[in-house]
Amino acid sequence: MSVPYSALLIADDVQTHSQEAFNFDLAESATLAVVESLIQEVTGMLEGAIGLNRNLITRQYSHYFQYVDWEYDPARALYYVPAPQWPVAEIDTASFTSGISRRSFQNEADMILYASPFSGVVVYYAGYRRPEQVLANFTAGGAGEGSLTGLATLPSEIPHDIRNVALNGVMMLLSERRGGPGQRTRVLNPAVQTTTIQETVSDYIRRMVKERIYHHRVLS
Repeated sequence: MSVPYSALLIADDVQTHSQEAFNFDLAESATLAVVESLIQEVTGMLEGAIGLNRNLITRQYSHYFQYVDWEYDPARALYYVPAPQWPVAEIDTASFTSGISRRSFQNEADMILYASPFSGVVVYYAGYRRPEQVLANFTAGGAGEGSLTGLATLPSEIPHDIRNVALNGVMMLLSERRGGPGQRTRVLNPAVQTTTIQETVSDYIRRMVKERIYHHRVLS
């Protein structure tokens, strides 16, 4: 078992991130399977929470646009339409280009540009990549890869805040596996006593999404 190319993390990320908090060995197949399963679970949770099922790792998209969808940008002397998926890494359809709007987060390409209003399908690639991913991970065409054979541009690296929330989410679920569902240990006055309290943290991932990465949900 291994996580797909579209997962936000790989097991080694979790091992590195949790060396001081947990003692687990990825050489153990059962442990590796659990970690990879949790990575996929957290990936799905974050994609659903911040993007209405927006895919964060790059995929190929085909979208049909009508003439009325396009608006004219006098500064560019081109027509534009917001990209349903973003950031746009590359547009496969000939003569179309990508651009950045005022809504864009961190100057990420989030619109499709063309010379005139257009009715038809535009094929493009949109999303991020994990830090260790190279272009071949998307274009190799293997069952465990992206099979995006036409992609020629390396996508942007996934923002650090999204990656960190994904890591913390996996760590929280790992903690649940050891201490029970939705539990954490809080030490009271450690300089005086070692009393601990078990308290639920069932909304931990939801709170992290809202407090740390919700701005990725809607371009502003």
